[in-house]
Amino acid sequence: MAVVELDLGNVRGPQGIQGIQGETGPQGETGATGATGSKGDTGQRGSLWYNGTGITGTSTTATVYSGSGVSSALVNDYYQNTGTGADRGRIYRCTVAGAATVAKWVYTSTILGPQGAQGIQGETGATGSKGDKGDKGDTGATGPKGDKGDKGDTGATGPAGPNAANLISAADVQGLVGAAGGSSTVQLLINAIADRVANKLLSKTDVVNQFLNDSSKATSAALAYSLKQTTDALNSNLANKANASDLQNLSADLKYFSQNRILIGNSENIIVQCTRRGHVVDIVFKGSKPISFPAGGFAFFTLAEQFRPSDYKYISAYGFNMLIQIAPNGEVLTYQESVDKIIQGQCTYTVE
Repeated sequence: MAVVELDLGNVRGPQGIQGIQGETGPQGETGATGATGSKGDTGQRGSLWYNGTGITGTSTTATVYSGSGVSSALVNDYYQNTGTGADRGRIYRCTVAGAATVAKWVYTSTILGPQGAQGIQGETGATGSKGDKGDKGDTGATGPKGDKGDKGDTGATGPAGPNAANLISAADVQGLVGAAGGSSTVQLLINAIADRVANKLLSKTDVVNQFLNDSSKATSAALAYSLKQTTDALNSNLANKANASDLQNLSADLKYFSQNRILIGNSENIIVQCTRRGHVVDIVFKGSKPISFPAGGFAFFTLAEQFRPSDYKYISAYGFNMLIQIAPNGEVLTYQESVDKIIQGQCTYTVE
């Protein structure tokens, strides 16, 4: 069966004009007021703006400024530096709330623009009236000493002093009258000097040019010089006549005895006799009792300086095989052990 579409057209007519508004109907009565509800929680305060000089720098890292003066900061509070230095006009924002020792701030910006160009210098104003005289200042430091002035006129001659020698005081420097350095008079000092010249100093006739057994006479300088010449000639002749052999024989007659009784141990175990004739030294060990000592360095004694050899010397002991050493520092010792032995020995050497 075929379907036929039929167009019936638009059954809605065009919109008419708006009608007149009707009157407002009577208002109903207001109902009774309900009960008051409970008070809500106090909300957080808004951001505050602080001024001061306790926050400085341009760090964008959150930093604590304990000297900010803000006792209870909140996040997003702001702080302006109102100082006169480089931080003047810089703005900081709080990022961590808390007291001054806890709160943290970061630099955000500055309200100051770049410094402008220097303005034109204004005209010089009129000179003001002269002010009152100020108080006198403190005295300044003393200046450098001036040049020496001209010599003044000679003053009047004073009264004449005492002219008698017994009235003029003087210091007795040499102690001619009293104690040295004491006070005296010129007359007393003159008298003391005259006495010494007359009675105590040698007269020319008391100085002689010959050797006399007379205590009242004095040897002249010429006689003393002649004696020196004779002595020098005698010494010169003696030096020319002396020879090495004579000196050796002379020194051989000189004898030095020292350390001629040295005790080893707590009793008379060993007696040592040291003799020097000129440059020759003789050392003799004489044991009276047996002695025992360990090996490894046993020191008998130390020789006096005039007996010390220039190098090491050795004493061969009698009676048994033993060696005793004499060091240049004078130490006499052995490194061999001895058990109840009587030690005897002798050594001869030359010294300087």
